[in-house]
Amino acid sequence: MTGEATARARDGRLSRELYETDHTIHYVAAFLGRSYGWTRDLLLEAGTQLRSQGARRRQNV
Repeated sequence: MTGEATARARDGRLSRELYETDHTIHYVAAFLGRSYGWTRDLLLEAGTQLRSQGARRRQNV
């Protein structure tokens, strides 16, 4: 695995972890310093099941 592929795999794991803990794609993109589209593609490559657009975030009851 090349350095670039290793970094992408690392970013994929991190982005998935952030997204699955209720952060938005916009937040994850800003955190990584990447575009929305790049981050969305990365999440999909990492096997992340994306929430529907406009889905309400879970609220603590």
